[in-house]
Amino acid sequence: MTVRTVCPAKINLSLVVLPPDATGLHPLRTTFLTIGLCDELAVTRLEDPLARSSIHVQFDGIPHFDWPEDNTLAKTLRLVAEMLAIPPLRIELVKRIPTESGLGGGSSNAAGLLRVLGRFLAVPLTPDQRVDLAASVGWDVPFFMTGGHAHAEGYGERLRGLDDPQEKWFALAMPRASVSSAAAYARLDEVDFERAVGYPTGHNDFERVSPPESLDLIGRLRSLGANPAMLSGSGSAVFGRFDRREDAERAARALAEAGTPWTAVAPSLARSSSLAVWVEA
Repeated sequence: MTVRTVCPAKINLSLVVLPPDATGLHPLRTTFLTIGLCDELAVTRLEDPLARSSIHVQFDGIPHFDWPEDNTLAKTLRLVAEMLAIPPLRIELVKRIPTESGLGGGSSNAAGLLRVLGRFLAVPLTPDQRVDLAASVGWDVPFFMTGGHAHAEGYGERLRGLDDPQEKWFALAMPRASVSSAAAYARLDEVDFERAVGYPTGHNDFERVSPPESLDLIGRLRSLGANPAMLSGSGSAVFGRFDRREDAERAARALAEAGTPWTAVAPSLARSSSLAVWVEA
């Protein structure tokens, strides 16, 4: 049996980074939205009970940096195995979401695996276990267990689902520069600024410390008619929102022709579509 799921990217329509709390971590306020740029995950049960589970990753024409041995799929598999017996599995991932982009690919992969694993466990994960596991893997993982459109607070674990918005189209672009989330937070700690209130669309505090190449792409997207155009997460990828697909495609094509290393176009993705799972015999 093989079980497949999509692992969509996300964008942050707003992102406010609050000062470090007593733990030294930065609480957030953000508005998430899944989009139709998706990795694909396939999990197959191996017939040999003595086989070892394995993870195979294929990068489908995207810029990527180091793929860590302790990646989110391996971490998720290990954490679940500490709680419940998992049969030997072959895990295959086709990646279309660039790594170190701020589009949440790694977190989405972990959430996808959590959704699929239940089909292979003799004892299913409880809802509380799924929530705890998601939060243990990474801050964005709980959102990807919900998908769609949502407000999030804290470390991404306090979620309030929102209605699916009217479909919009997004032109996505990523410069050659990559961004480490840890380094972005460290640079932001060096900047004194007043925190925004609520969930202001078009606002992302990480733009204060993002690579100049990302800021240049934001400006170019705005000049091409995007509203808003902004950084996603801690970057380095940026996006511009358009009402029509053809306008998003025109903007992405213009950036690509100007030498931008990676561009894509994707629609907003409804919650039900972002959580789709299907089984093959």
